[in-house]
Amino acid sequence: MNKNEDFDVTKERIKELKGDDSQEIFAKKINMTQSNVSKLLGGTPPSASTLIAISRAYDVSVDWLLGLSDRKSKKNFPSLDNITYADALAVFDRLIEMDSIFANANGDPSMFRMRDGVLNYLLTARLTVENVDIETRKYWYKTMAEQFAEYKLLKWKTVCEEVFDELVPNKPEATDIVKFLNVLK
Repeated sequence: MNKNEDFDVTKERIKELKGDDSQEIFAKKINMTQSNVSKLLGGTPPSASTLIAISRAYDVSVDWLLGLSDRKSKKNFPSLDNITYADALAVFDRLIEMDSIFANANGDPSMFRMRDGVLNYLLTARLTVENVDIETRKYWYKTMAEQFAEYKLLKWKTVCEEVFDELVPNKPEATDIVKFLNVLK
């Protein structure tokens, strides 16, 4: 790609983010004047500070704005509002690679077994808050996310299963799961 093609990608992505907003509204969102937005949309390449302002205002990566990445979100994991089936597929693919889940013996894709005891706990616990008010669910999620943020997904092996079975009671609490994860750290 040459510089003009690079900028064309950036210009198109900026236009995509602007959407149907007027130049004035877009300018306010990125803390810029309407005349500078007009220049930007007309062909003036954005400065680094402009790219950062757009990135922050629209929660997109500068790499995506520059056409260096197809991953729009600047987060490692997309927000739930922007998750795609491709993202979900990538998660399932990685879970299968890590032996965290697997299809049943006859290969029926509608029947997966959760091998990873931690994931099984988290998904089961999540189902218990399915029918509560949204604020309670958000609080539950925030609490769980904070408790488990430091623990990377395990390559689930027989030794994990044996230690899990030994340390974790049949009806575990989050603290039981954290103790197990700390043993394997």
